[in-house]
Parts: sequence; structure tokens; C-alpha cells
Amino acid sequence: MLPLKTSWVSRLQVPHSLQRLSWALLPPLGLGLGLLLFAQVGRGLLQAKPEATPSPALPALPPTQPSVATQAADPDSRSSPGAQPSLAATPLAATPATPPAPQRLQIQSPTQVRTLLPEDSRVLVRVAVVEGASSLVIGTSTTATVTDQQGRALGQIAAMTSARAQVKGQTLRLGSWQSQTAVWVEPSAGGYVYIGNRWYRGRLLLSVQGAGLLAVNYVNMRDYLYGVIGSEMPASWPLEALKAQAVAARSYALNRLRSASAAYDLGATAADQVYGGLGAEYTSIHQAVSGTASQVLVYQGEVAEAVYSASSGGHTESAVETWGRSRPYLQGVPDFDWYGPNFQWTKNYSQADLSRLLPGVGNVLSVAPTETTSGGR
Repeated sequence: MLPLKTSWVSRLQVPHSLQRLSWALLPPLGLGLGLLLFAQVGRGLLQAKPEATPSPALPALPPTQPSVATQAADPDSRSSPGAQPSLAATPLAATPATPPAPQRLQIQSPTQVRTLLPEDSRVLVRVAVVEGASSLVIGTSTTATVTDQQGRALGQIAAMTSARAQVKGQTLRLGSWQSQTAVWVEPSAGGYVYIGNRWYRGRLLLSVQGAGLLAVNYVNMRDYLYGVIGSEMPASWPLEALKAQAVAARSYALNRLRSASAAYDLGATAADQVYGGLGAEYTSIHQAVSGTASQVLVYQGEVAEAVYSASSGGHTESAVETWGRSRPYLQGVPDFDWYGPNFQWTKNYSQADLSRLLPGVGNVLSVAPTETTSGGR
């Protein structure tokens, strides 16, 4: 066996908290919010005692899964008994109806961002919560209207019931309904939508992605952050640390808002920011989001690319050496994560492993780095 031991963890190998650069890179922003962010996190991690276990923000959260007796016209659309919730959808008359159009802010400049963001609720975020699934269970906590992309009403999903979505050929099927493009599922009265195995705020656009399904949660920035902060940081951590996380997460999300022609803005995994929906919400998370409402990191008039990670292995990396693009405020600096679980790790590869991973090289006898970055990678 060839032991490969390192004292650092690359950005792509960090399993939590976005797998990106540490906010320890932010002090070059000066005495402004960037330094404040670093100071708050440092104080929260190293000095303050953890708060008591926070209480869930939603004591009336619906059960884990909506379920009622099956009433499916199409046997293929029924959920398996005792598994996911079963179908109970009521078709509507084919009366044309126009669903509310997604209200997306047309952000042209950071100055305009600050002008348009008096409230997080004014910013729409489109999150791909599921990509490429062969089937999904879709449910709602309140009666939901199902429409196609042309605004035609297809039917309703009754409260606390669900329908199975799947792709057959290039046709999207949701229960007994079908569409060649996509369908909207919009709960009434501020209800929640159940996608796969989690509850989310907002509404759902379900479409075909290749041979699978793409489920995009349309939600405002405030509600999006409710589902991010508790997924990226323990809700029991000091409030100031949670606030710092909220500022970084909001800034990161604003940098990822895309044109309306794109299918979505962000994923729900550590490739962007982990988004856990209602299950990640706690009272402390709500306090952190509301306590930093519309606050972002700004560098020279632009919203900063506030990337962060769970661990850097003692030294962060610069944006140039990570992505090949310059960000003056994203420079490699020493970090203070010596006690992190991923500060140091070991991975062993056999000669057979390396030969398989490096085809055409032959028998690998030894491995030695020939070039490193300024951070030692």
C-alpha cells in the first residue's frame, strides 16, 4: 500500500458547509462587514458557550410524509403501500387559468441589488432540490393547484395527500395528469410542498430532465436562508455565529442568481449551499436571518463572492489558484481549524488502485508532488 497523508483538505473533498473557501479569506475587505464576519465566527467558535438546544421554528410542522388512502386512476402512479404517501388527487374541469408568474428581480448591478433588497422576501430563488430522479412523491400540506406551463388548470392535490411523478418517454406524469413540458404545484394559503422526502416552503416546478425529473423549489430569499443556515451550521451555535453564516449565505446566493432562461439558480447540496427545507428550521435560525435582513458583504461596490467551507486543513486557498479567477478579498491565509474533524486525513491507495485510476501509465511505483500552491496544496 502507498500511504498518502496530507495535513490539508481540498475544497472538493470537504463533505459539508459548501466545500468552498473559508471565510477566513474575508479580512481583506477591511474594517467593514468582512472583518466583522470573521470576528463573529471566531468568537462564536472559540469563546462563546453553545446555547441551549434550540426549539424547532415550526411546532406545527406537518408529519414526515403526507398519506391518505389511494385514489389513483392510473395504477402506475400509485405509491407503494406503506412506503411513500399515496395518490389522492382530484381532477378539475379544464378551465384555463393563469398561475402567478414568478417575480424575479432583474438585477443589473450591485448598486441596484442594495436598492432592491429592503426585504429578503422580494428576492426569488430557484433551487434544484432533485435532479435526474426516475420518480418522485409530491405532496402538499394544504390543497394545491396543479397547472401546466401554459396556465391551464390540470387539477388539485388535496391537503396531506400526494401524487407520484415520473417520466415515461418524454412525457411528464404526475398522478393521472401528464404534460410534455412541466407542471406547477402551488399550495394554497401559504402551505408547504413535499418533494421526494422533505417539506419545503414556496412552490414547485416539475419538469423533464433527460430521462429523469427536475424538481425546482421557487422560494423567496428569506425562506431559502431558513433552510440553509441550519443545514450549514448547528442551530445550537451562538447567535452571532449564525448571523455571520446568514450574511455569507445571502451574499453567496445573490452571486448565483441567474437569468430567467436558466432552469434554476442553485442546487441544494454542498456543491452550492446545503438546503434542507423546513426540516432545517429552528427559532435560532429565524432570529439569525431576521437579525441580518438584507445584509450582504460588499467589495468595491459589488456583492462579494462569500464562499466558505467546513475545514481548510489549516490554510485557505486563493481564488486564482482554485478557480483561475482573481478576487482580491479571496487570498490564502492561515486558518484556525486545527480541531476540526477533517483537519488531517489519510487515504491509502494500492498499486492496483493507482493503475486503475491512471490508465496507460503502467505500474505505479511511487507518487511525489512536483508543484504546490502557496497554501501547500
